[in-house]
Amino acid sequence: MIAFSLLKKIVELFVYLGMGFAITKLGILKPKDSLPLSKVCVYLIIPCSILNSFQVELTSDILQGMGVVFGVAVVAHIVFILLADLFGHFIHADVIERASIIYSNCGNLIIPIVASVLGDEWVIYISAYITVFNILFWTHGKRMFSRGEKLRMKDILTNTNLISIFVGMLMLATGIQFSGIPKAVVGDMAAMIGPVSMMITGVILGGMDIKKLFSYRRSPVIVCLRMLLCPAVVLALMIVFRLEYIIPDGHRILMIPLLCAAAPTASLVNQCAVLYGFDEEYAGVLNMLTTLCCIVTMPVFVWLFDMIGHG
Repeated sequence: MIAFSLLKKIVELFVYLGMGFAITKLGILKPKDSLPLSKVCVYLIIPCSILNSFQVELTSDILQGMGVVFGVAVVAHIVFILLADLFGHFIHADVIERASIIYSNCGNLIIPIVASVLGDEWVIYISAYITVFNILFWTHGKRMFSRGEKLRMKDILTNTNLISIFVGMLMLATGIQFSGIPKAVVGDMAAMIGPVSMMITGVILGGMDIKKLFSYRRSPVIVCLRMLLCPAVVLALMIVFRLEYIIPDGHRILMIPLLCAAAPTASLVNQCAVLYGFDEEYAGVLNMLTTLCCIVTMPVFVWLFDMIGHG
């Protein structure tokens, strides 16, 4: 069962998180060391993982599948923004809380999970979701953090993930593929995304006071909205509109945006909190709590999709 395979993979990733946590607590690394590790992940490992996902033969089925995932991602983010505004109004949510509800860690957590559970050839569909995520985060999301600062198109066009996606799409459309040493290097780098990204999270967690994870009164509400309500709405929409039946391999393809919707809060929220002078510690707490929560919630949503979707 895919849900069981997913659970095994998440547990494996949490072992890497524990390794990062341990070497930080032992004093081998310091919390600030997560910064250079994050740069390696963002500027080398994730782009290689995205490029590696496009090393397949272009078919009409792939194009159709990517189109459906792109559409689901657009609708999902619109729903997340509406939910954040609606519930944010009632609980007087701040920017950190609203962004934590809307934006999920759909890249460096979901890519290794999909590659391991479904196979490398399925990672290409994540690129469609990530494209929507990046466009919205660096427009709507950045405007939230910058308190209405005017958006610069340069910030979007120079985003590393988007550049990797555009290059990958060009290679896919032209039939160009890596071979020899470049193929081996890109593949090996892509395989590092899970262990490295989770160890970075462990290093950050190792530098935090664990008691503070549970000291913010509104954090349980934000965690429930991010980890339960958001993916539940996406799951309901996919089942009601029977989207899995409109494309070949629809069930597996649609599992990918469901996983993205059920992912923890995006690590970019933490980075923007630091950059724009918001409460970065609270952003880190929400990231850690949702990451810990996903070990249970993500397999449950996949199981529900398997049961109800095939029902």
